[in-house]
Amino acid sequence: MPRHRIGPVVEALLHLARNRGADELSRRLADLIEAADEFLTAGEPPTEAEARVPRQQGSPDRERATRVVDDGAEGDEAGAGGPAGGSVPPNVRGGTAASRSAAEHAAEPSAPSAAGCSAPHSTPPRTGRATWENVATPRARAAAPHRPDGAGAGADPRPALAPGWAVRLLGETLLRLPDCTPYLGVLRVLAGWIVERARERGVPQDFGPWFWTALALPAEERADLLRRLVVADGTGGDDRFLAAAGEFLVADARTAQPLLCGWFADGRRLPALPAATVATAAQALLYTHREGRADTLVDALVADGHERADELLSTLAEEDPGAVCRGVARWAVDPRPARRVAAVAYGLRAAPYAASEGDRELLRVAAATLLSRTADAALHGGALALLVRDPVSRGRYVEQAAARFAAAHDPQLTAAALCVALATHPGPVLDAFRRRLAAPGSQVGDVLRVLAEEAAPAVAAPATAFAAELLRARPDTAGHVAAYAERRLARGGADAEVGALVRAAFRTGPPSVRAALASLVAAPGDAPGAVLRGELLEELLRDETHPDVLEALLVALVVRHDARPGAAPGERDGHAARLRGAVLRVGTVLARAPEGGRRLDRRLAELARTVPGFAAYALAWYDEDPGVWRALVGSGGLRTIEDVAASGARTAPAGTPDAERVPSAWHS
Repeated sequence: MPRHRIGPVVEALLHLARNRGADELSRRLADLIEAADEFLTAGEPPTEAEARVPRQQGSPDRERATRVVDDGAEGDEAGAGGPAGGSVPPNVRGGTAASRSAAEHAAEPSAPSAAGCSAPHSTPPRTGRATWENVATPRARAAAPHRPDGAGAGADPRPALAPGWAVRLLGETLLRLPDCTPYLGVLRVLAGWIVERARERGVPQDFGPWFWTALALPAEERADLLRRLVVADGTGGDDRFLAAAGEFLVADARTAQPLLCGWFADGRRLPALPAATVATAAQALLYTHREGRADTLVDALVADGHERADELLSTLAEEDPGAVCRGVARWAVDPRPARRVAAVAYGLRAAPYAASEGDRELLRVAAATLLSRTADAALHGGALALLVRDPVSRGRYVEQAAARFAAAHDPQLTAAALCVALATHPGPVLDAFRRRLAAPGSQVGDVLRVLAEEAAPAVAAPATAFAAELLRARPDTAGHVAAYAERRLARGGADAEVGALVRAAFRTGPPSVRAALASLVAAPGDAPGAVLRGELLEELLRDETHPDVLEALLVALVVRHDARPGAAPGERDGHAARLRGAVLRVGTVLARAPEGGRRLDRRLAELARTVPGFAAYALAWYDEDPGVWRALVGSGGLRTIEDVAASGARTAPAGTPDAERVPSAWHS
């Protein structure tokens, strides 16, 4: 038949659907997909090698949709019935992408349901590059070469017209259907064929994004088909299925947002954006097109519950806290328990970024509402954390929050949440910490960490006094107290309080406490609080004789020494000289203790094996003054140091006398 007589054929196919049902038409449409696949695959050479797209290994659409059709291959395997809502007939021939069973597609995840269909477009592709009228023209001309005498065509043009007939009949029939829902199986097979064909030859222009947005389909099915097709982007052509998804989202955000959340489980990579997946593309679309739609977006995300939704909500809590605060206010009064749980969780995330009084008031009201519900006792800790954070409601609820913190472990009412009230209500907060830490096994490190990070100058004295009191009551917390003192010195402004704490521990504390605090005074000379550290080191070396403390101090001196290969030679020499003097002093005192010489020799050998550069330093010091170091380093320790330095396992830091004897690492 001539190409211009396709209209009656389309009408015949539509008449077939009206009179004999969707299954009969589905069978014909599946035959057309197979014919288009066979003729187009045979008639078009692949694109250039650099345009090829890697296969999506392990993707659900690759496994369930279509396979690559080898030229000339023909199978004998029959298809199966399609999924609910659409069918693929059982008599479709095998050996092509179209012969994939639609039952395989039924197992794919689909988006949430939504009502409503969009009317089909009545126009051809927007770009004008391909229409139903010109699709077969290039092949028809190429298939009919003129004879040398110019008498006319020398070959039958009908085989060249077959691809155009298949494509036109398939496309026009689908576009003219008043409802494509019964043909979802066919559409999924067609989408799978397009994705598979795009890897080699790009997306057919006649089935570009315009075609899929013009089909009469419910929103949920349109979103699912676009999800399957976005992995074909970047394989040729200017139109993008991802852009079509964005237009779909903008046109009806309330309907489309939950449907795009359904993409979060799709981990297939996008060829156009190799670092992105379908899931991250959905996140980007929802984030980019949230303007004026943020309230419906946060509701859709919290309803979805996927970890990708949680990530996006956390981002919105930082960048658009107003939308999250409004959502928290709605969820706090929602009869569904899961929504009230979400109100606490995301209210706590948005609270640090809620800058306006209106947003803070929303959080206050939501927290007070949750606190008033006896059925939500598990959420009271988070509600109190929100109320204590707000200066307006802090005074009323801080006592209740402190009592709850001291009584039991509540994951939402943390030490950090309570510590925000330390500057204004130090008494109740420190008393709650004191009662909480009185029990063995409590989270001492968390409490002392948040106390050390509190920046208010008025907090330094009571917080350090609390740490000293804790150290006296529980010597087993010495390591945490040392870390607290280190953070306080790094923040500055608390040298006097930290000095008093450490001096008292050196004077009256047991050896385990003094050993734990030794690392504080062993820091390099340019560390924060260097003057105080130097004074404390001198006091410790003047009075300390216990071998456990001296050995801990020796290890801390060596481990915390900063060789810093990028520093200037003079600065490196100064660090090395300070380290040599400190090691010599500590070693001399330790060698005089009972069993001190043996412990010193063993410890120096171990440090040579484990601390980068120390073997080279120690050997250089020994060569400079063997008479002094022979009294500290035994034959076994010296042999280990020489072996490590000679083997190059630890390279000599630049600026030491041994730097030329031991090759640097880059030589190897």
